[in-house]
Amino acid sequence: RDLAWDTGQKGITGHLGTDDSDLPMRLGRYGKWKEGAFEQILYSLDTAEEIVVQLIVDDGVPSRCHRRDMFRPGITLAGVSIA
Repeated sequence: RDLAWDTGQKGITGHLGTDDSDLPMRLGRYGKWKEGAFEQILYSLDTAEEIVVQLIVDDGVPSRCHRRDMFRPGITLAGVSIA
């Protein structure tokens, strides 16, 4: 959510916030985490459902890395934010 709100309305793309924060830094603002985390970023979609479907279909990505991450064993929590 932080990254979407920070960069979305400004038209900035990528995984770094305007304060140069990356995912581990942003997660650290809310507590400690022990296991791995990942961040998927999509642009030009309007609903959470569209985002999740696109990540699962992963059309145009030969390695299907987004799909692989979405179904990674051990992942128990996910969130979607739209800016």
